[in-house]
Amino acid sequence: MRDDTQYYPPKPDKLWSELETTHFSVANHSRWRSLRDYMINVKGDKPRFRSRCILNGYVSNWDGEWTYHFSDGGFKDLEWFELKGDVLNDPQMIAGIVNIQFVGKFVGPVLRLYGYLENGQVARKLTIEDFVDH
Repeated sequence: MRDDTQYYPPKPDKLWSELETTHFSVANHSRWRSLRDYMINVKGDKPRFRSRCILNGYVSNWDGEWTYHFSDGGFKDLEWFELKGDVLNDPQMIAGIVNIQFVGKFVGPVLRLYGYLENGQVARKLTIEDFVDH
């Protein structure tokens, strides 16, 4: 009999002990919660988001529900979190994200906020100028 069981999130391919030798953390639970709280309290449009699990490479679908879906599964295994939408051009939105002090960069039109970087990478916090140049 074939086992077609789907796991959510998918089972880990890597162990935390292995990751600790190859990556370092640049965002903690408090920082992710600050982003969530900020987005919940923003009036008007909010960016859509998706994330990547550092343990198994799973990339979530794009979502826009900040109240419940954003924190499903917690934050410990977030390698990165991406934001997209025209609202990323709004000065108030930019200031709010920069104020949380994430390490990140634009990847095309998408803003990537990092939870972990590979050892040897430079951890540089986002600035207002990062948003002007994208």
